Amino acid sequence: MSPEDLPPPAGGRVRVTADDAGPAPARGSSSGTEDFYVDQLRRAQLRLSLGVACGFLAVLSVLAVVVATWELLEAVRWGGLPLSWWLIGFSLYPLVLGAALFYQAAARRLERRYRRLARP
Repeated sequence: MSPEDLPPPAGGRVRVTADDAGPAPARGSSSGTEDFYVDQLRRAQLRLSLGVACGFLAVLSVLAVVVATWELLEAVRWGGLPLSWWLIGFSLYPLVLGAALFYQAAARRLERRYRRLARP
């Protein structure tokens, strides 16, 4: 349809205003209580993830300093590899797995608590 095919505009302007009640709730929006619980869940999950990440980085930093500064770890060899490689291989990977399992269990616990509180 081209602009020429449209009918002419109406005789005057129409002013559209909204109520003073504030913006209309979005389609499918939830109540204020549910929003509160969702915000609390989001904050708790953020605290959990930051805590796990900071703990993991702290342990990883200590391990890196120990491996870099302890000469005995480079002098001792087992199976052709220095002891520092064995230390990294057998402490770092279980650390990553342990942090992931801890985070998963704690996140599930937080979500169960949210469901119990949000859905009476």
